[in-house]
Amino acid sequence: MDDSGFRYFYQTREGELEGDQIPEDYELEVVDPDLQGRFRCCHALIDREQPDSLQVVAILEQKLFHQRCYIPSGQPVPELVQINCRCDILNFTESLLRDERNANRSKFLIIVMFGPLTGCDDDAEIEIEEETETAEDTMDVEVGFVPASKSAIEDLENVSGLGCNDCVICLGNFATEKEAKRMPCGHVFHGGCIVRWQEKSHLCTLCRYAMPLDR
Repeated sequence: MDDSGFRYFYQTREGELEGDQIPEDYELEVVDPDLQGRFRCCHALIDREQPDSLQVVAILEQKLFHQRCYIPSGQPVPELVQINCRCDILNFTESLLRDERNANRSKFLIIVMFGPLTGCDDDAEIEIEEETETAEDTMDVEVGFVPASKSAIEDLENVSGLGCNDCVICLGNFATEKEAKRMPCGHVFHGGCIVRWQEKSHLCTLCRYAMPLDR
């Protein structure tokens, strides 16, 4: 929930691809007892020949959060919501590429539905049937926003020599900083990015590994 009281919903799924044609993005008004709101549906294509999942994330992020034609709540989307959504998209695209059942497929259409919830009970569990078995569970962005313990953050391992890889929190290259930090689950991020994230959420943005909490 942001400072204005908005709760956000997002869902990443695979769509039907006809040739190489990417469908136009559109807005959708949903009125359902468990899901109500005005949502933006954005599309991007990932090619196994050039499997750049981070580029797909960057394309969808621009469409969802930075185009003036559509800002869901009429104001900038909170940073935590953007990060969670970015990582959800990355996890989903990577799972499609890794799935052995997709070995003979070359291209995939990624669709993200995003927007502020309206008229929903805060205690209601929001569920949507996914169209593919590899889809990640839908998420309430409020889940997991409890900071990690200060000692756990301080104990994050410093690593270097990561070359041209990118940090999935900011989408920036590791070469821009001399050191990065590795979480116990093995995922690596810019030091400043993961520290700021862990000060707000104790969960790894990629695998949801839970860091220790202050008691």
